[in-house]
Amino acid sequence: MSLGKLVIIPDDLERIYGIHPKHFPVSTAVRMSAGFPYFFMPKKMPGKTDKKSIIVDGGLLSNFPMWLFNDGEQRDTRPVLGIKFTGSVEKENTPRQISNAFDMFTALFATMKQAHDARYISKSEKNNIIFIPVEGVDTVNFHIDIKVKQELFDIGKTYTDEFLKHWPK
Repeated sequence: MSLGKLVIIPDDLERIYGIHPKHFPVSTAVRMSAGFPYFFMPKKMPGKTDKKSIIVDGGLLSNFPMWLFNDGEQRDTRPVLGIKFTGSVEKENTPRQISNAFDMFTALFATMKQAHDARYISKSEKNNIIFIPVEGVDTVNFHIDIKVKQELFDIGKTYTDEFLKHWPK
């Protein structure tokens, strides 16, 4: 966040921070990905200068980074499957009502999270993406009950089984 750019770990570690990827704990990367402002404190990362970088979850800029695996060739060496949780199409295409500063902030935040990935998905090969409809469960709802968890599991299994019947295309 403090550098104002997307940092890919482990690819950018040495160039930006002077840290060899072999000496960077996976647990630190996992903790950094939990840095979600206003919910979990972002992680500070020492760099090549005296100032530390504030790292937040990359999902704030790209919540569906399948583009990381695209090497520009026709067929990838290994197939990559994406799993995309989606809401209703009607809700996604409905303009937001913005009437105050808080509405504007939440709309800006939502757009930052969704716009890049929506463009990528619309231009990409969708044959490797499993779309699973999930409605009524917020990303940061950490208190869903067992019944809802089971329903989500069942929906995911149903859509994945159906997708895999016809994959690869």
